[in-house]
Amino acid sequence: MKRPTGRQALVIFLTSVVLGHVFISAGRNDMLLQVFAEAWYYSDLFFISMINFCVIVYVCVVHFALDERTPLRTATTKRLTFQMLLAVLLPATIVCLIAIVYMYFVLGLDIRYTSFFVYEFPLAVAIIISANLVFMVLSLRQRA
Repeated sequence: MKRPTGRQALVIFLTSVVLGHVFISAGRNDMLLQVFAEAWYYSDLFFISMINFCVIVYVCVVHFALDERTPLRTATTKRLTFQMLLAVLLPATIVCLIAIVYMYFVLGLDIRYTSFFVYEFPLAVAIIISANLVFMVLSLRQRA
């Protein structure tokens, strides 16, 4: 199973931090620079960036593991099924569970009464799908 290189991990980390800010900003009416002055912003950014990093690395590892076992060019239907289950649905479920735990135990909120399922969760699913597509395109380019 191939893990990300140091350079790839750095790119994933920086992407995770930027996406962390996007998640925090989603659905908020605050000015962009105004959140930088808030103390809660940095703890939220840390936790959300770590979740983003773990999810993207997981998707990367699953993608390369599937690449070895069921290449996209030879077993397309089987590969896409495994990719959907292991690299889209499972991470989306894990993100949802982590958000529930984080909001309940850290923030003291009931997730049902937040904007999570309106803004953050659809954005998370879109990012997970985008990460999968990026890894698939890179994989197909390398094999061409």
